[in-house]
Amino acid sequence: MARLAAGERLERWLEEFCRAYEAIHPDSFATVLLLRGGVFRVAAAPSLPETARQALDGLRPAPGLGSCAAAALSGQPVFATDVCTRASWEKLRPLALALGVRSCWSFPIRDETGAVVGILASSHTTVRRPGRTEQQELEHWARLCALAIERDQRQAEIREHAELLHDLFESTSDLIQSVDERGRFLFVNRAWRETLGYEEHEIARLSVFDVIAPEHRNSCGRIFERLCNGELQQTLAETVFVARDGRRVWLEGNVSASREAGRLVWTRGIFRDVTERREALEKLRASEERFRRLIENASDLITVFCPRGRIVYQSPSSERILGLSPVDLAGRSLWEYVHPEDHEPLRAAVHTALEAVEQPVDVSFRFRDAKGAWRFLSARLRRYSEAASEREVSLLCNARDDTERRRLEAQLRRAQKMEAIGRLAGGIAHDFNNVLTVIQGCSSLLLESIPDEGGPPQLLEEIRRAVDRASDLVRQLLLFGRQQAMRPRRVSLGDVVTRLARMLTRIVGEDIELRLSLPEQDVVIHADPSMVEQVVMNLVVNARDALPDGGEVEIGCERVELEEADAREIEVRAGVHGRLWVRDTGSGMPPEVLERIFEPFFTTKEVGKGTGLGLSTVYGIVRQHGGGIEVESRPGQGTLFRVYFPSADGVSSSGSPVAERRPAPRGSGERILLVEDEEAVRRLVATMLERRGYTVLTAESGPDALRIWRERGGAIDLVMTDLVMAGGMSGVELAEALRRERPDLAIVFTSGYGESARAGEIELVPGRNFVPKPSRMPVLLETIRHALEAARRDG
Repeated sequence: MARLAAGERLERWLEEFCRAYEAIHPDSFATVLLLRGGVFRVAAAPSLPETARQALDGLRPAPGLGSCAAAALSGQPVFATDVCTRASWEKLRPLALALGVRSCWSFPIRDETGAVVGILASSHTTVRRPGRTEQQELEHWARLCALAIERDQRQAEIREHAELLHDLFESTSDLIQSVDERGRFLFVNRAWRETLGYEEHEIARLSVFDVIAPEHRNSCGRIFERLCNGELQQTLAETVFVARDGRRVWLEGNVSASREAGRLVWTRGIFRDVTERREALEKLRASEERFRRLIENASDLITVFCPRGRIVYQSPSSERILGLSPVDLAGRSLWEYVHPEDHEPLRAAVHTALEAVEQPVDVSFRFRDAKGAWRFLSARLRRYSEAASEREVSLLCNARDDTERRRLEAQLRRAQKMEAIGRLAGGIAHDFNNVLTVIQGCSSLLLESIPDEGGPPQLLEEIRRAVDRASDLVRQLLLFGRQQAMRPRRVSLGDVVTRLARMLTRIVGEDIELRLSLPEQDVVIHADPSMVEQVVMNLVVNARDALPDGGEVEIGCERVELEEADAREIEVRAGVHGRLWVRDTGSGMPPEVLERIFEPFFTTKEVGKGTGLGLSTVYGIVRQHGGGIEVESRPGQGTLFRVYFPSADGVSSSGSPVAERRPAPRGSGERILLVEDEEAVRRLVATMLERRGYTVLTAESGPDALRIWRERGGAIDLVMTDLVMAGGMSGVELAEALRRERPDLAIVFTSGYGESARAGEIELVPGRNFVPKPSRMPVLLETIRHALEAARRDG
């Protein structure tokens, strides 16, 4: 049997079998006939001549054709003791006698089902009948034949099945491979070879890990290890093989293990080439990802809703713009969020978009965000359907948040209005300063006419103080019109608060208690005093507006030293600062309002009740001084503003007025050309200068001044000119024309606008080459003297 298992042909084995029988029974010769298709086939007959074999081969069993035919027909053993007397040998008796056969014992060979598949015949030259032992022995030998035939049939079936499988493996489009426990290839089919491009002789030298892509080797190695140690019997796998030409091939399939006696025999993989599908999926995924990113990062709101208004899809931009997530909006009605006044125009736009298949419809409407505020949206509606059926029509809405644009447009309009008002204020301030200059000059001349021992009349002093206060008011008006530069000096915060206290009490009204909290030690800062006053005024007005039913406002100041970390939070430099605070017990502010209080034109007051410039002006002034500001507020708990100004430590006092009765410098006949378009101011200043020893020539405009300059041949020591004049030439243009002829000419500028108005690139320094209107006579004379002496030094 081992020889059959090793591949020996059945006929050869049966020949050896018959010889073995004949060796045991020397007086007999054995024959094995197989039934194939209902006829005998001589499988083994080593002692029969060829003629006998040919006679028996192909014989169909029938009565009279010998004991083998009788055994095949009856299925029972037939023992012919004498062929000459047995009727079953009637037709084959001549052949038997010719071979010398006198007796023949035939035993059926049965398969596992009991069917007769052949006959084992033992022929003898003598007349003999088998004994019981011989019959049992013959049955045993027939059983051995049956086992051999059955084994051969099994092997044939296995070979047939293997060939069938081989044909199937070779003809399938799937990639099939079989590898041993070390990953070496045992078998690959034609599809595998053709897909990956390897030849059979190359495959014999390869391991499966040689063709797996590097990034997949570790994961595939772990799966293979589990198959080898029995943790897995089979598993689904997806991996990438590298073809002989370097192509990457995506494979998807099943991997299974075969084991015998607990030992791995082979692993088999059946794969399908899914490269095209993967590439298509990757392209689709990339396309979807691009689309998703476009949608998610789009600045527009993209909404799909049904004709009745139910939101089917909302892009993620809604969370950024509206504070509403797509989950919040999905399934909700659009009309819940649209302003009631905009329902009708939006419904009309929806109807038009549904009727127009290709034409988009533009519409604007207000949409409520998560905080309840109304956002202005400019939208484009288009008919939209995902399905081929027109029954599932929706609307695609691309909307842009126009709230900020509308706010900026309104802010621009307000800014233009404020700019116009500012220009008007500047013009008024300029004319008012000319009037104050006349009043100031006249009062100064009157004071000079009174002897020192007589003392200045009280009424003239009141006029002088009133002019000073009016001058400060004009400076604030110019500051509002942004035509006044900052003039910082040492300022006492306590003095500013104390000076404003009476006015602030009238501003807040009787229902509000105003409290001052001032330290004993003076808090001195480096700032423009009028700007500091404006900060205090605006903060107190803001506190008053937060107390419609009365309450308490506290104003205080103190000297503080900020460490680096604290200063960084307030956005100021570390060191000593003066801190001003204003606290109220009013309604307070929610966080969303607190975040915007310093925005220009932002106000929570009703329309017409506020401009929204107060706190933004405070912020601008504080930042212009290099200071910082903090705000604490909660609804129902009041508001606290803390303002930080740089300390005046190390800053010398400057800009203080000239002493009231100090002797002013006199002239020595120097020739001054006074250029002033306001006649009253021109006459007054000329009189004042002539009384102080100067020779004065007057001109009412720039061209008039050039005419006088040329008539006098340039014999002028100093030109005093207004910055802004009628006649088509400014003071700066006049100065440039004169200095082209004489670069060392002393020039003093005056202006009711302030030193920043239309000065161009000329640096104007009060007390050096600039005298603001109105100014006291000592200041004017000191400035003229300084300019003349500087011209002499330079010349």
